[in-house]
Amino acid sequence: MKKSVQKYVRLFSYFCAALACVMSASQAMAEVSATANFRSNYVWHGQPLGENGTIDGSLDYSHESGLTAGLWASSYSSGAEDTNEIDYYAGYNYDVSEDLSFGALYTFFSYTNPGTDSDSDEITLSGTYKIATLSFAYYREFNGIEDDGRAYYIKLALNHDIDDKSLVTATIAQTIIDEKAAIGMDSYLDYLLGYYRKVEGFKVGFEFTDTNREDDTGTKFEDSRGTFIVSKTF
Repeated sequence: MKKSVQKYVRLFSYFCAALACVMSASQAMAEVSATANFRSNYVWHGQPLGENGTIDGSLDYSHESGLTAGLWASSYSSGAEDTNEIDYYAGYNYDVSEDLSFGALYTFFSYTNPGTDSDSDEITLSGTYKIATLSFAYYREFNGIEDDGRAYYIKLALNHDIDDKSLVTATIAQTIIDEKAAIGMDSYLDYLLGYYRKVEGFKVGFEFTDTNREDDTGTKFEDSRGTFIVSKTF
């Protein structure tokens, strides 16, 4: 059954309410930014979703209180089908010290294609200490699967500034799937190695990603990808 209009209204109202709370707070030290990206591949949790080059953009609001809100949009090609995706998110970050911080984030993934019924949401809790970030995410409808689509995502990310212009990152993550038959794949690991550098106001980077993902018959997915990225923040 298609998701009802009421669900869209309810979820969007949550986002608007969170955004209103942020914007009604004191404007001191508030920041609004916009980012545009080109990616040669669109990879999510190790899964290649778009492979003909994608352009995406985000609009973000952050406040000194730690409250954040924003949206991200992209259009990408997955096989013979074009997909339009808009993600809405709101969260809170708390800095314990210069080295230690915690965060909570809610994200709603929406797809505007006619006949598409794969909307889902994500609740993420994270903690960062120096260069390491550990996060835990919960999905009620992983990959848009409504019935028995529960999944969990645990990720460890290491980020190191080589200098004031260069960054290297490495991540390893485990997706835990409750019902393999419902989602069409088993629990899996994904990996990422990335290098990024600031060049004339742009951020240029390269990422290598892979997984050990298998479908419900035990056949391994071909997920190994190298992705070139150009990003500009305004």
